[in-house]
Amino acid sequence: MKPLQRLILILAAVWIAVKLLLFYSGNSLTYTQLVVSLNIGFTLYIIYKALKNHYSKINQRTIESPLDSNLVNQSSEDRPANHLPQNGTDFLIDFKVSMKSAVQYSLIIFGFLAIYYMVIDTEYLAGIVDERIELLREQMIKSGGYDAVMEANKGQINIPQGKGLPSEEEYLKEIRVNFMTMLNMKVFLSLIFTYFFLLNLTCSALVSGIAGRIFVKHT
Repeated sequence: MKPLQRLILILAAVWIAVKLLLFYSGNSLTYTQLVVSLNIGFTLYIIYKALKNHYSKINQRTIESPLDSNLVNQSSEDRPANHLPQNGTDFLIDFKVSMKSAVQYSLIIFGFLAIYYMVIDTEYLAGIVDERIELLREQMIKSGGYDAVMEANKGQINIPQGKGLPSEEEYLKEIRVNFMTMLNMKVFLSLIFTYFFLLNLTCSALVSGIAGRIFVKHT
C-alpha cells in the first residue's frame, strides 16, 4: 500500500471514530461544526500531501536524468526573457492529482455516512423536521397564535368544501408529513454527495492554484 493511500485510510478512520464518539456523546451544533471543520482540514491536508508527493517524484526523476536536465536548462537559456511557462497545463495536472486523492478520501467518508444515517442515526432526518416544526410553532406564537395566523392567511389556505380550518395539531402534522416527503433519505444522501463534490472541487482548485505554486514546488 502506498504511503498516500495509507494516510487517506488513517485520516478517514480518525474522522469516522470522532463522528461515532460524538454521536454516542450526544450530538450538538458545536459537535457538528467540529466534524465539518475536521473533514475540511483532512481534505486539504490529503491534497497537499498528494501534490507534495507528485512534485517529489518529478524532482527525483530530474535528478536521475542529468542529461535531460541539462537539455532543459539549455533550452530555458535560449528562451526570451519575457517567456512565461505554461501554468495552465501545470494547473490542470495539479488539479487532476488533487481531485484523485480527495475523491478517494470522500468516497470512504460518504460510504460510511450512508450506512450511518440508514442504520445508526436513523432519527436524524426526523429530528431536523421536528426542529423546523417547533420553529414554525414559535413563529406562530410570536405572531399572535395559531388562530390569528390562520385568520390572516385564510385566503391563501386551500380548505376542502364543507370543512373548516384544521386544528393546530392537524396543521402541523400535515406540514411535518410534507417535510418528510421532501427530505427523504435519497434526497439527503444526494445533498451530502453534492457537498463532497463541491468541497473536493474547491479544495483542489485552492491548493493546486496557490499552495501548489508557492509551497509544494519549492519543497
